[in-house]
Amino acid sequence: MSEQTIMLILKIVGLYLLAGAIFSVIFLLKGLEKVDADAKGTSWSFKLLIFPGLCVFWVKFLLDWIKVKS
Repeated sequence: MSEQTIMLILKIVGLYLLAGAIFSVIFLLKGLEKVDADAKGTSWSFKLLIFPGLCVFWVKFLLDWIKVKS
């Protein structure tokens, strides 16, 4: 692979994770308890613990949140 291809892949992954981080903050503030009733009253340390996973799998959680809203 060329250096340009690798840089493009890294930029795409970076943008995906940036979108995931932005979504995760909003989801933790407004959507987590709507999607998962067991998450009500959880501490910020728990939310900090699940933050990296939310950043990676944010599309799945977005779809779950949309299903709950419908």
